[in-house]
Amino acid sequence: MKKVIVAVAVGLALVALIIAFGQIFTVRFVTVNFENGVSAADKQTILDLAGIEPNTNIFILDEKRTADKIEKGFDDNVIKVTNIVREFPNKVTINVRERIALFRIKATTADESGYVAADKNFQRTAIYSYEELKNEALIDVTGFTVQETYRTEECYALRDIADAFMECGIEEEALPYFLRSIEFSDSKIIIQLRTTNTKFYISDTADVSEAVKKVYANYAATDYAQRETEDFYI
Repeated sequence: MKKVIVAVAVGLALVALIIAFGQIFTVRFVTVNFENGVSAADKQTILDLAGIEPNTNIFILDEKRTADKIEKGFDDNVIKVTNIVREFPNKVTINVRERIALFRIKATTADESGYVAADKNFQRTAIYSYEELKNEALIDVTGFTVQETYRTEECYALRDIADAFMECGIEEEALPYFLRSIEFSDSKIIIQLRTTNTKFYISDTADVSEAVKKVYANYAATDYAQRETEDFYI
């Protein structure tokens, strides 16, 4: 009899512990952290799309499924969930960034043609008419057309150009306001600034990133007034 009583007591204690444990590790707070300037969403929209129920056990939260639900709620892959952090015992933080449209590039597929408003990693793939994008602050890219894939030398060069300018201290969001256009030709890349008629001529296309850094360094070391009247070559 004593063994039965002890077993029952232990069982009840275990049940009590499980209930208490479940209550302690129940999600009670969900916050959203925007990692850059997000214009396509607000925090409440992210929370609504995440749909994390108040009584969800923090250990069984499906982070990938939650991230997928959020990202699929926005057109053109504009929102990326970088990660979802569980902060024990009962808090969840959703880290979000916006894929910033930088480049306006002519594009064609088997079904349609127009322009893409591509981010630097080429995750935004929707095709728009020129009218839909004409008032957007984007860098006009000429000299090639996107056809079915971004896996081209020109697209890799665009990514390297963006990264190089960012390494020089220009914020990603500011790039379309600093650069007006990028033109690809057979032997060089021509980058025109937006605020002046100044152009950067990149002939060293074997290492575009280093060439951009060098030409920008020359530009930055030049007197302001002189920048307005001359082009820069590498």
